[in-house]
Amino acid sequence: MKAVIIGGGVAGLSAAITLRNAGWEVILKERAPEFTEVGLGFIILPNGLEALETIGAGEAAKRYGTMVNKAII
Repeated sequence: MKAVIIGGGVAGLSAAITLRNAGWEVILKERAPEFTEVGLGFIILPNGLEALETIGAGEAAKRYGTMVNKAII
């Protein structure tokens, strides 16, 4: 099977990893020429981290992320 993923954000990268792990041929398209820090953060809840662990990206998320014990939104 083949797939084209449009967008290299968290969802696009996660979809691409998951499909590749399932044996698909994947092409990922991102309009930005390079990844840069944009001053944006987001919170990954425990079930999201579990999903990242399932596709093999959990350790990287833990290594490059910061644990937050309390957030006020």
